[in-house]
Amino acid sequence: DLVAVDLDSAGQGWVAGDPTNREGVESQPPPSPLEPVSSTGEASACTGPPAQRFTDASSGSAAFRWSSISVIPTTGEALAGGEMRPATAVNGAPNEDGATEPVIARASCQGTTTVTRFRIEDPTSSGNEAPPDRTGHVSAIAANATNDAWAATTHGELVNDQFEPPHLYRLTNGQPPEALAETYP
Repeated sequence: DLVAVDLDSAGQGWVAGDPTNREGVESQPPPSPLEPVSSTGEASACTGPPAQRFTDASSGSAAFRWSSISVIPTTGEALAGGEMRPATAVNGAPNEDGATEPVIARASCQGTTTVTRFRIEDPTSSGNEAPPDRTGHVSAIAANATNDAWAATTHGELVNDQFEPPHLYRLTNGQPPEALAETYP
């Protein structure tokens, strides 16, 4: 299923999808694709990540499901927001129960990707980190520039099952936004 699409002013953009069949087979879990597109069809100048980079795995590896996407206007890259179920954790790693947590992925036309997982201090274990809004997801994302984006999350739970309200995050590199200058007639 296609769940989100965004195009820039030149008609280039990205689409995010989730598998309709979550079963898959052990050797090939169903993909949760991030695909480049254009207003005229396929985006030939942009290859994007491999189809199996993000999957809705049944077990053993991280699983991704998307809910939003935004094109970074200055680079044509995509920021996709959704949820991630971590791979099976070992020895007390954060979120070892396999609950979902909010996630953002940045995908480039060259196929490279980075994944951002949110972390706060674990209220049940001093010195450790845990995912905020555990069991939630990124519900909306907007990229204004290469170094300026916003993400909204749904409510969730802390690791000790306490209610965690929705959050609004600003993603920057600490510098002024590198947005394109706009001119008006």
